[in-house]
This record gives sequence, structure tokens and C-alpha cells, in this order.
Amino acid sequence: MLAPDARRVSPNGVFEGASAITSYMMAWADAFPDSGCTVEHVTADGDTVVIESVFRGTHLRPLVDPSGGIPASNRPVEAPSSHAVVIQAGVVKEVRMYFDVSGFLSQLGVLPSGTTTG
Repeated sequence: MLAPDARRVSPNGVFEGASAITSYMMAWADAFPDSGCTVEHVTADGDTVVIESVFRGTHLRPLVDPSGGIPASNRPVEAPSSHAVVIQAGVVKEVRMYFDVSGFLSQLGVLPSGTTTG
């Protein structure tokens, strides 16, 4: 469960508040309706949990978020990621998410393979 004032930091931007975070996540779920996430490793220390996972799905609908829009490519993607999640009083206060944006965009055909973003 997200705290009302939760914060998510990702390569796509900073999202403030549970509603903004939920909207961001729903945009990805809509763009990749068959998506799933496999948790590879979890480590906890104090109020922080680090999760290593792999996102998989097929880009069947436009992906629209504050960083822009990407028309549906109908391509499958596999994107490893890491999330540092801060939990306070039993709710998520902050999520810091990291993933290979260039690799992800290359899989969608948006960037040529081997291109980097910067």
C-alpha cells in the first residue's frame, strides 16, 4: 500500500503522491497488458527493501507517461530493474527505480541497438 504522500523516482521522472504513482503504473499496465514481473532477489535493511526483478511484456498499446509517448510496437520486451523501497509505518513512502532505458527503447525499436541515452 502506498502512503498518500509517497514518492516514486524513476528514469521517467518523479511522481509525487499515491494517485500520481498509480496513474504512472496503470499507463505501463495499459501499454503492456500481458506484462509480468519476476522477482529475482530481495534484500532488506532497516526500513529499506531492495528488489531486483525482470519486467516482461508485449508493447500492444501506446505508452504514455510524462516523458512522452511511444506508439505501440507490438514487440516483446525484457527489462531487468532494481527498486529501492522505503517502508514506514507499514506503507510505502518512496520507491527509487532503476533500469536500462536505452536497452528498453532499443527493444521497442525506438532507438537503434547499441544507442545510448544521455
